Amino acid sequence: MVLVGSVGCRTVRQRVRRINCHDADSHSETAREQKRNPVLLALRSPAEDGAIFCTKCGSAVLPSARLTNTHEAAADAVPQVRPWVRYWARMFDLAVYTLFFGVLIGIFLPETVLENTSGLALDILVLFTWIFFESLLLAFVGTTPGKALFRIRLRIQGCDSIPFLNAFYRSLRVWWRGFGAGLPLVSVFTLWHAETVLEEDGITSWDKDGVFEVTYKKIGIFRAAFGVVFLVLFHGLIVFEMIRDFQNLPLDH
Repeated sequence: MVLVGSVGCRTVRQRVRRINCHDADSHSETAREQKRNPVLLALRSPAEDGAIFCTKCGSAVLPSARLTNTHEAAADAVPQVRPWVRYWARMFDLAVYTLFFGVLIGIFLPETVLENTSGLALDILVLFTWIFFESLLLAFVGTTPGKALFRIRLRIQGCDSIPFLNAFYRSLRVWWRGFGAGLPLVSVFTLWHAETVLEEDGITSWDKDGVFEVTYKKIGIFRAAFGVVFLVLFHGLIVFEMIRDFQNLPLDH
């Protein structure tokens, strides 16, 4: 039994050696064949979706990348230059902040001060103080209510977050270059000029200076409807207050 077992083991080992030699010969033959025809390697080996190979040498021309043409990406695909979406997102931010600012000044400032302050002065003050609040939101939250509602993403190229100083300088440039510090007629010109630059260059001057990247996604009917209704109600409230103040003006007899 021991003799039979030892003979059987030798037979098995001999067969294994012959198989290994055959595999080694086949591998070396394949390697020689691939050296003669490198394209064969690219054709036989599996490649990731998006990989591109040279037809002469078989080497990768571009790094392999996964295809992103999914249904979800296609559904969110929108033009990446949208000046009016940016404008209405900022108007939403300013409307929300104006309500918050009005509550604060109503609490901390006497009513006599508010009565003697013009509406234009309050508008300029709201626009200026928004610089600091927007900078805080971008630095600590990463977005603003208007940008979140209208699905606008703001980021610095190569950074995961926005430092406060970068956000502050951007908001300051928007305040001056975009809104002309809230001054009548000046703001009309600056807004028109900013839209023209964005349409022609694909980027605003403040985003270019701060190396900011702005991307957009599809807004959707419910988000758009909510934004429209909110802005209509907000401006309706302003008109109502103006009419009430006008009716309360003293009349000379």
